Amino acid sequence: MTADDSDVFVPVAAFSTRGIEPYAFYPMGGEFIVTSEGGHVFDDDENEVDLSEDWGDYDVENDIAVSISDFSSKLKLCKRYILNCHGSRMLCA
Repeated sequence: MTADDSDVFVPVAAFSTRGIEPYAFYPMGGEFIVTSEGGHVFDDDENEVDLSEDWGDYDVENDIAVSISDFSSKLKLCKRYILNCHGSRMLCA
């Protein structure tokens, strides 16, 4: 996602549920990795991204403030195949 995706739902995950229908997603911390425009990655214990509330940090090397606010999620059943992070096809559901 980029700043251009503000106020737009962007798919960030796909789950192979094999007949189970999830009904809610609650971020609890550690699920997301954020990369600043300068390339700094926020994902370790010290820089954990917790979107259960507004999140912000600072990329000191590139002098860039980084934040995510008003995160919300929705689950959508889709009947098409997508590529997962390993390059394998999986049903988006």
